[in-house]
Amino acid sequence: MARGVGQSAALANSAQWAQCAVALAGIMPGDRVLVLGGTGGVGTVCVQLAKQAGAFVAATSSDVALLTELGVDRPIDYRAEEWSAAADLRAAPLDAVIDLAEGYASYLRAARAGVLKPRTRGGRWVAAVWNDWHISAQVRLRPRPARAPSRARARPRTGR
Repeated sequence: MARGVGQSAALANSAQWAQCAVALAGIMPGDRVLVLGGTGGVGTVCVQLAKQAGAFVAATSSDVALLTELGVDRPIDYRAEEWSAAADLRAAPLDAVIDLAEGYASYLRAARAGVLKPRTRGGRWVAAVWNDWHISAQVRLRPRPARAPSRARARPRTGR
């Protein structure tokens, strides 16, 4: 699919990220997998690797035709359907979610909606997106504001 040197370099980089994400998710034959952002550079490769591993693959995108062309079993147009409210995904919870698009808020939605198996039953979440995860980490790591000195510390010491 790559047509030039720049696209070829991008494909190699995307393929490496996708391979890492699929390996971290531990996708095996028969797993039910959701790829959030299934038609991006990394997403298209994730979809193909998960299909090659023998998984049922659902994916989100605005380009449902490309998802179908990639062999996605359950294409989801995120503009028309909320993936976390999909009855079929809730009826048979997912084994793994590879998040390439949404961030921490999508993890919370999946946990609340019950579309992902709990960790104790083998549910896996792999995020390769920086938006909310990075922001929430910064908020937690932000230093505390300086406090005004207490009265005891503010008094000058006497020469004892």
